[in-house]
Amino acid sequence: MRFILVLIVAIGLSGCFSEAEETETYIDPELSGYVTTFFEEAAKRGISIEDKNFRIGFGSVEGEAQGMTYYATRSIVIEKESEGYKLIPEALVYHELGHLFLHRTHDDSMIGQQYKCAKSLMDSRLQINGGQWYVNRRAYYVSELFNPHTSLPDWAF
Repeated sequence: MRFILVLIVAIGLSGCFSEAEETETYIDPELSGYVTTFFEEAAKRGISIEDKNFRIGFGSVEGEAQGMTYYATRSIVIEKESEGYKLIPEALVYHELGHLFLHRTHDDSMIGQQYKCAKSLMDSRLQINGGQWYVNRRAYYVSELFNPHTSLPDWAF
């Protein structure tokens, strides 16, 4: 009798653990275009990313953060009312996806003699100068996101 009870408990627990390990993919429909282009940009550069078992959607994050990546649950929360999302939503989504899939950390380095722009899309202050640093120079910032050793552009000197 004890053996049967132990067996039932073991089977029950193994079912719980297997479900807990798998993250169901969920992409908020409003964010899906940005997520799709992120994976397309990775593919253009020969970077293969497993685009399953993660979640991205809107919600509240603590403090000043505009988005948050939770590695343990493979989930991203975007603060929809944040300046970053209002001004440059693609940059904010790419920034968080960069944390999750590219394992990038924040880089608050600045470049440019005259305009002092963020060096990386992984800058923690995404709304600098109303986001124009990203909008006007997207090609560089997307390249740098996928390759932190990207050469600095002419405007950086």
